[in-house]
Amino acid sequence: MLRTCMLQINLRLILVSGKTKEFLFSPSDSAGDIAHHVFENWPEDWAEEAVAKAEILRLIYQGRFLHSNVTLGALGLPFGKTTVMHLVPRENLPEPNSQGSKMSSELKPEYLIQLKTFVDLCIANPAILHQPEFSFIKSFIEHFGGKIPEAKADSSPKKKPEEPKVPEPQPEPESEESDIELDMTGVIGPDTDVPQKMGNPTLQPTEEEIAESQAKRSEAVSAFAEKDYERAVQFYTEAILLNPQASLLYAKRGQVYLLMNKPNACIRDCDRALELNPDSAAAHKFRGRANHLLGKFEEAANDLRLACKFDFDEQADEWLREVTPNARKIEEHNRKKERKMQEKLERERQERVKKARESAKAHEENTRTSQTDTGPETSGMGDFFQFLKDPEVCQAFNDPEVTEAFKEISTDPTNILKYQSNPKIMAFINKMASKFGGAGGMPGGFPGMMGGMPGFPNPEGAPSNPPNAKVNDDVGLD
Repeated sequence: MLRTCMLQINLRLILVSGKTKEFLFSPSDSAGDIAHHVFENWPEDWAEEAVAKAEILRLIYQGRFLHSNVTLGALGLPFGKTTVMHLVPRENLPEPNSQGSKMSSELKPEYLIQLKTFVDLCIANPAILHQPEFSFIKSFIEHFGGKIPEAKADSSPKKKPEEPKVPEPQPEPESEESDIELDMTGVIGPDTDVPQKMGNPTLQPTEEEIAESQAKRSEAVSAFAEKDYERAVQFYTEAILLNPQASLLYAKRGQVYLLMNKPNACIRDCDRALELNPDSAAAHKFRGRANHLLGKFEEAANDLRLACKFDFDEQADEWLREVTPNARKIEEHNRKKERKMQEKLERERQERVKKARESAKAHEENTRTSQTDTGPETSGMGDFFQFLKDPEVCQAFNDPEVTEAFKEISTDPTNILKYQSNPKIMAFINKMASKFGGAGGMPGGFPGMMGGMPGFPNPEGAPSNPPNAKVNDDVGLD
């Protein structure tokens, strides 16, 4: 049960439908207490918005959901004044925004090893870069001023002519939505008068000028009460020129322009008032009404909502009710338009990914065909990349000593003699020799390991070179 207190807070609760009701609560009452009280004393004119249980009723204050344990006293709400809150049905409160996990753009170590190995091969035998499948790397190097040595012989495999692809039918562009139907009651055309005087924004008035400005304001109020709007504008202008730092003067003159059906002049005055005081409820209220007269329903709704937030006013609330239906239609229309744009961008992205995959697949097929149709010099390239995917090889390349040894031997095959007494390096060389067999088996002219070096047995019992066979000792060497 809610506790009665001498000092009570008056809450005006607004439903999504726009219906309102005022309640009195104690500062010790929490958002959960308020929800249960309203549920148990549900107003008769809210029958269409009735909910099944009190637990789903949520309070919104200043744009934020209140948790059930937050009390009115903790919010510092004033006594004797009406505080506006929104009451909405919602099962769960929205989770606070959480920062997304940072996406790492680093390559995996095994990919870096493969890339470094390929770069070492290119350094040892630049002719590799003249092969069509590596043209993009060649273009990358030349883009930054590099130069690839000319190939000694055109040994690059020829690609088979690609069959012309039949273009897929493109989806027909979606027709634009027809203009939404809006209630244009009360909308008038813009006024084209010369902009009114605004005064010097840098002027700091003296006490005498402020006093004289107050006197002019009083005359303007009298003229306004007599509905002599032209004289009211004249007196407000004189007051503004004397004290151009008073935001309320601009808002009040904007009110007069509003009654004279000059919404553009009203907006200019309210803009200046809000520059001086962004929390001016009056400036938001009159600018919101002026935007309504110009048919700018979204801007009108935003201004009137702020006016009710800063200082609730019955007239501002009534104007907000008038403009809300059109504003919601426009907001929904814009959401649909944005959603369609996002869907279009997503389709285009998927199409790009599809084309990239098809291009990669065609490239892979052409590369596989060239490796099958050509001799041992080019066929080893595909085998070599398959070899780099071997888990044992990837693990071996994680060892800096093995990587450095591989680089040295790739550059000069005779460097293998340096590692004859190193069991770790020789075990890795045996692994490579078992994969590629004889000399020239590695792309770029990497030697046939121990089987390709004089005095070393061939791996896994492979037959040695015949005595009279000519050994190509210069494979891969420049």
